[in-house]
Amino acid sequence: MEVCEDHSVADNAEMRARGLATLVASIVVAFSVLALIFTGADYWAGRPVSPWVYSYLLVLLLSGLFVYVAFCPSALEDSIRIIGFDFELQYVWLAMRNPIYRETFVNENPVDAELVKWIVKA
Repeated sequence: MEVCEDHSVADNAEMRARGLATLVASIVVAFSVLALIFTGADYWAGRPVSPWVYSYLLVLLLSGLFVYVAFCPSALEDSIRIIGFDFELQYVWLAMRNPIYRETFVNENPVDAELVKWIVKA
């Protein structure tokens, strides 16, 4: 699908950020098991919780924030949503947030696009 320069969207390394966020989250979750084991051992022995556990909780919070920011929908993902497919799986049904853009899209693509006002839900 080709768009004008005003609506052209670059990747802006979103996929790299999402991949990095997934890697960081995986590593932090792996260390969560160790943190729980050591915290449980401290609790069972009646000792105070190790100070590094609090630092780890900060790292866990920051990595969760990074994952949340990386996986927030982009402007394009937020404006166009895939809502379904037809029964033969030949057509994709899209919901576009901006009605003016939706009308322009249908008018510019008269052979490939049509406005559907009905949806069959199974």
